[in-house]
Amino acid sequence: MGYSELETPLLIGLGVSSISESENYFVQNTKSFSEMKDSLDKKELSLVTGHKLSDEDSMRAESIQNLMCNEFIDLEKITYEELRQSLEEFVELGLLEANGHLLKLTERGRPYLRVIASCFDEYLGKNKVVQFSQSI
Repeated sequence: MGYSELETPLLIGLGVSSISESENYFVQNTKSFSEMKDSLDKKELSLVTGHKLSDEDSMRAESIQNLMCNEFIDLEKITYEELRQSLEEFVELGLLEANGHLLKLTERGRPYLRVIASCFDEYLGKNKVVQFSQSI
């Protein structure tokens, strides 16, 4: 998934596997070039999956966005103790640095950015399908 520093109520993803997002939903295009081409030839969308975001999903998405684009997490927005505990482990490892209610990514944490962000992804690992852009 790509990220944009610009806040917008609608983000339209173009191309294979791209993700479009609105305030309450996201949808993903097919990962197959030939399927996408067939859909476009028929003047149809090539959407294969989508999801209506819950309040928790929105909080998690905003936190991932802030971490990936601005390199911080606002603890005031994190209401789940289990998630806070996971983040504390990254602080203890020196990957995040506590500064008031903000956790800032450290230079040491930069190579682990996707790993840190993955703790916000409630759905990671729930489906057994191979994913793109996973951390090793």
